[in-house]
Amino acid sequence: MNKSDTRRYKPVRLGGSSRKKLKEAHEAEAAASPDPHVTSESSFNPLMLWKQKSTKPSTWHCIDCGAFFSKEEQYCHHVMTHQVLDICYQIQEAADMRYEMESHGYFTRDLDRHDD
Repeated sequence: MNKSDTRRYKPVRLGGSSRKKLKEAHEAEAAASPDPHVTSESSFNPLMLWKQKSTKPSTWHCIDCGAFFSKEEQYCHHVMTHQVLDICYQIQEAADMRYEMESHGYFTRDLDRHDD
């Protein structure tokens, strides 16, 4: 490992006037933005800055079933359908387990036995 690989970089700090100019630019951008969710505070968020710079994909891929979608709305609806189905399967599995336990008498044994 090179010595240059272990070198740590300090973050660049903006001076007072540069920070003020940057904040004014972000506030002007937020005021000009038609999106009501864009505020001057959210424009300082590194994740929001990264999302603004990144391009949206042309196709979306569902990792559960392998389907491809050309529109983001269709993809989001499809993913929510998978999530709802997963919740339904979990509820059904819990009901089946409870029925199995009841049929083996796990819940009635303790009620029939009185150790008073």
